Amino acid sequence: MDYKRLLTSVIMIICFLLAFFTINNVANITVVEEGTTSNIESSSIVGNETKTTVVNGVVSTTVEETDVSFTDESTTKGTTTKGATVKSPTTNAVTAKTTVKTTVKPTVGKTTTRPTTATTTTTAVVDEVDAYRKQLENTYGVKIYYGNELTGYKPMGVNCTRLTNPDEIKESLKGLELALKAYPSGFFKDFKNFNMPLSFFLVDNAGGSFAGFTDSEFLTNIKVTLIKGTFLTQTANHELMHCIDKYIELKMYPNVPYTEYKTLNPAGFSYVQDGGNSSAYTQYCYPNATTTSGELYFVSTYSLTAVREDRAEIFKYMMRSSYIPTGVMNANAVTTKKADIIHKQIKQYFPSASNGISSWMAMRNRMT
Repeated sequence: MDYKRLLTSVIMIICFLLAFFTINNVANITVVEEGTTSNIESSSIVGNETKTTVVNGVVSTTVEETDVSFTDESTTKGTTTKGATVKSPTTNAVTAKTTVKTTVKPTVGKTTTRPTTATTTTTAVVDEVDAYRKQLENTYGVKIYYGNELTGYKPMGVNCTRLTNPDEIKESLKGLELALKAYPSGFFKDFKNFNMPLSFFLVDNAGGSFAGFTDSEFLTNIKVTLIKGTFLTQTANHELMHCIDKYIELKMYPNVPYTEYKTLNPAGFSYVQDGGNSSAYTQYCYPNATTTSGELYFVSTYSLTAVREDRAEIFKYMMRSSYIPTGVMNANAVTTKKADIIHKQIKQYFPSASNGISSWMAMRNRMT
């Protein structure tokens, strides 16, 4: 046997195998001859997905990052990923007369920015508040506005500070709901069916001296403005009585709903609006008049200004279902008799309230 020739063959085979494995493992890139294509297995690196394809001898690798949005330009030479920069150089690898080029191809599109956690949270809160608002509108048949939706509206010419804080808007909506749900089902739709729809404007501030307004200049679009705060529910009921009076006035026309009501006032009394002197009758107002004296005619000195204000002040107590009837509303007080007249008129002219207002009836029953 020719051992030299055998040894030479073995050495040649070994060299051939070494050359073959060297060519196929240079820079971990598979060599593909011109004119052929091949798929290279994708790998997952720190949350990234790397996809590599080879076309006409060019190996293209695309890195997709699920947590970071890319900034793409036609001249991009690198892509920022998790604080690091992935560069895209052209690498030449000489292997058996074949040049393999490796490039990272950026995706094509506009610059996008992933929202931060704070932005996402704020958006969610705003959406939640808007959904709450729409729920109230659909349930009660009213419209509710806040924030930039005020669009320059000035109740009574007063500049109002817009309510834009989502948490404060939500609290104001809760206060408004607490008022609305105390009325008979369909009560506010009675307004709408009579072509007197109600709108509520929630604001942050109105000059610092007002708690609310009712704008009935246009009866087909009555606007109630409410300032945020602890007493929003009571203020809402006060302002809603103004809306109720406008509704009853139209229903009773040419008569007015105040004739019988005024007969319950002290002898010789006139409201300030009618030219009266309020300071001469403060002894008939709470807390100057004791609740059991039989001389309690007004729940506040503000009631002396006008008959509509007197009714609105009384009505806000009528709507407090948890109120203990031993204060401004009690069996001996004239204020209770005034409340009975208001309740009778509401039952008569509001279809939804023909069975009465439960909060007042409950309070009235506790007086007997």
